[in-house]
Amino acid sequence: MTDEHQIEENFLKLKGSEPVSGFIHCAGIERTNPLKTIYMEEFTEMFKANVASAVIICKMITKPGMYVKRGLSIVLMSSVSGLTGEKGKIEYCCTKSSLQGLAKALALEVASRGIRINNICPAMVKSEMLERMFLSLPDESVQSIRDKHLLGIPGPEDVANLAAYLISDLSRHITGTVLSIDSGYTIS
Repeated sequence: MTDEHQIEENFLKLKGSEPVSGFIHCAGIERTNPLKTIYMEEFTEMFKANVASAVIICKMITKPGMYVKRGLSIVLMSSVSGLTGEKGKIEYCCTKSSLQGLAKALALEVASRGIRINNICPAMVKSEMLERMFLSLPDESVQSIRDKHLLGIPGPEDVANLAAYLISDLSRHITGTVLSIDSGYTIS
């Protein structure tokens, strides 16, 4: 997801000859890097994977003939970290905030063509990656993370259901939004 030509080539292969009605951009890199350990080469790689890849795909998919005549819905997967910030995750938070700005600016630019752009901002999501992270943390840290998810940590299906809603015509009047699925994480 960091090479423009490879992104375009792969997207066109996946798309085939049919126009697209919806697309979910859910690619990205995440790592913990405090300010003193940030190097431009790594930061640029993360920005390319998390943000530039979304811009490239949005640019391609919004061209006439690429999407169905009735419109198009694009969902960009961001993170609550882009809303709240997180200690030691400057690069990640910066890129996820950028996706939120991209959705708002792009929504203004393409709405007249029936194209909708929205963001989903999950907090932690039940996954093998989360379980591995929990194994590496002290019990108090794991409990603190669990406590911030007031309704429990959502599963991948919960995020997928929100994405399905945003892609569907049920959300035909929603664009330029940033929707959190965080079990209260941002208010705790």
